[in-house]
Amino acid sequence: MAGLLLVPATATAEQPAPAVVCCHGFLNNKEMQDLNYVELARRGYVVLSCDMPSHGDSDIGHSAGDMMNSVQEAVSFLCGINYIDNKQIGVTGHSFGSFSCSFAAQADVEGHIAAVLVNLVFNYLLIFGKLGLPALGVTGAAIATVLSRVVECGVVVIWTHRHRDRAAYITGAWRSLRVPAALAKKIAVTGLPLLVNEVLWSAGMTTLNQCYSVRGLEAVSATNISSTVFNLFLCFCFSMGNTVAIMIGQLLGAGETERAVDEDRKLNAFSVVLGTAVGGLMALVAPLIPEWYNTTAAVKTLASQLLLVNAALLPFIAYTNVCYFTLRSGGNTLIVFLFDSAYIWLCCVSLAFVLSRFTALPLLPMYIAVQALELVKCAVGFFLVRSKKWVN
Repeated sequence: MAGLLLVPATATAEQPAPAVVCCHGFLNNKEMQDLNYVELARRGYVVLSCDMPSHGDSDIGHSAGDMMNSVQEAVSFLCGINYIDNKQIGVTGHSFGSFSCSFAAQADVEGHIAAVLVNLVFNYLLIFGKLGLPALGVTGAAIATVLSRVVECGVVVIWTHRHRDRAAYITGAWRSLRVPAALAKKIAVTGLPLLVNEVLWSAGMTTLNQCYSVRGLEAVSATNISSTVFNLFLCFCFSMGNTVAIMIGQLLGAGETERAVDEDRKLNAFSVVLGTAVGGLMALVAPLIPEWYNTTAAVKTLASQLLLVNAALLPFIAYTNVCYFTLRSGGNTLIVFLFDSAYIWLCCVSLAFVLSRFTALPLLPMYIAVQALELVKCAVGFFLVRSKKWVN
C-alpha cells in the first residue's frame, strides 16, 4: 500500500505527536485530500494519506473489504513509529473512505451484532421453553437481554486485547488503577450528565414497557418479539449515529466548524434515505418473522402490526438518532439530556401512563400514539441542529 507521510517538525521521540490516517473516496488517490492533510500537519499532527487497494500506486485489491482492512493496516503501521503517540491515532475519510473508517471500529460493530443475535435466539428459547430450557416468559426475556449485554462486552474486550496493534490504548491499561484527582474531576464534570442521561433513558424505556404490559401477557409477548426484531434493523441507524459522532466530533475538534455543519447535513440526509430503505425491508418481513415463534396467532398478528408501525417511523427514528449524536459531538450535555431523557419521560412515558391507566385503549393504538411522538422529537431535533448551538 502506497502513501504520503507528513511529519511536523514538533514530532519527536521525546514528544510524540498525535496522528491521523486520511482515506480517499472511490476512484480517487492519496492526493485527493491534500488541503485537509496539509492543514492537519500544520496543526501538529502526523498524517498518513494512503492509496487504497486498486487505487493510485497501491497493489490491486480483490474486494471492497480490502479498502476497509487497509485502514486498520495504516493504523498498525503508525503504531510502530516512535515519534507518534499510539494512544492518539484517528482516522478520517471522504465518501467511501469514511465508510471504510467506520469499519475500523470493527469490535464495536461485531459486539452490537452479537448482542442482537444472542438476544433474538435466547428470547425465543427462554420465553417459550425450547430445546429443553424452561418456559420463563417475561423472566426469560430479561435473562436474554442481560446475556446479550454480557456477550457484547466479552466480544469487545476479547477483540481489543487480541488486536493490540489496532487498539494500542489498551497496552499498559492494567499497570495501575490509580486515577489522578484532576482527571477524575474532569471525567465527573464531563461524563456525569451523560451517565445520568443514560440511566434515566434506560429507566424510561423500562417504565414504557411496563405501561404496555398492563394490556396483558399477549402484549408482553408481542412487544418483546417486535422490539427484538426492531433492534436488529436499528443496527443500521446506530452505525450511522456512531459515524456522525466520529466524523463531526473530529471536525469540531480541528476547528473546522463550517465543514462540520456541511458534512452533518449530508450525513443526516443519507441517514433518512438509509432509514427509508431499511424501513421498507422491515415492512416486507414484518408478517413473516413472528411466524418463527411458537406462540398464539393473536400474538403473531400483534407483533407484526407493531413491526409495521416501527417500519413506517424508521426514517424519522434514523433522523432523530443522527440529531442526537450531532448534539453529543458538540459536547453540550444539557441539550443532549433534554433531547433524550427529558423527551422520553415528559412525552412518551407520561402519555403511555395516562393511556394505560385511565383508558381502555388496546395496545396497538396506544403504541401508535406513543411512537408517533417521534415526529415531535424529529422536529425538535431539526431546529436544534439547524440552530448550530452544538457547534463549539
